[in-house]
Amino acid sequence: GGVQGGLDSAARQYSATETAKRPVQGFLVDGFHRNGPTTETLCWQTIQTTFTETTGLLPKDKPRFYFGVARPDLVFHLIAAGIDVFDTSYPNLVTERESALVFNNTFKQGVVPEE
Repeated sequence: GGVQGGLDSAARQYSATETAKRPVQGFLVDGFHRNGPTTETLCWQTIQTTFTETTGLLPKDKPRFYFGVARPDLVFHLIAAGIDVFDTSYPNLVTERESALVFNNTFKQGVVPEE
């Protein structure tokens, strides 16, 4: 089920509460951005309070989805706020600009990551 309401906390609470009552398989937390250039520059601090209030009203036993352009830093915030599945077009946007995503990773020799 889709959870909408922009940055209006009351509208979000109503949407989340009513959608959670429905026999849906998961939740699309949507409407925090408008498609277009502003989507790419969405700032976590702008949506944090409303976003966490919204996800806090959704059952934890069903997946939560977020669609839209999400930079890597935003993805980490969204995961911490309870989002399970992403459909982000950010990597595509980067390649259309003839760029690449590069992360500064340092691996310690002989250290095996935990499973």
